[in-house]
Amino acid sequence: MEKINLEQIRTKYHYYTFVTNKSLESKGDDTEKSLKILAKKINEIIDVLSPDCEPKISTKWMPVCREKYFYIDDFAHVNYTHWDDDRSDDFRLKNNNVFQTEEEAVQAYIKIMHS
Repeated sequence: MEKINLEQIRTKYHYYTFVTNKSLESKGDDTEKSLKILAKKINEIIDVLSPDCEPKISTKWMPVCREKYFYIDDFAHVNYTHWDDDRSDDFRLKNNNVFQTEEEAVQAYIKIMHS
C-alpha cells in the first residue's frame, strides 16, 4: 500500500483552488493544517494495517465461511461482520484488518490513534 502525501490529496481530490506556486489561494492556515493532519492519519492507518506498505495476507488467522470477525471500519470504529469470502472480506484480509477478537481490533485502533 502506497503512502500518501499532501500534494496527492490536493491533486487527486481537487478540493482546493491552487495558484501557480502550489500554495492555497484564500483558504488560510486552518485548511493547510487540516490537510497535513489528514495525510498524517492516513499514513498512520497504512502503517498499522500494512507495516511494510505492501498488502499482506495474515497467516495467523483467517475466518471460515460465516464466522464472525472484527475490523476497523471507514469511520475508525471497531466493527464486526461475518466472513462471506467476498471482495470486502478479501480487501480487509489483504490489509491486515481482520481480527479474531474485538480486543485485537481495539488494540490495533489504539495503536493507530495514539502513534
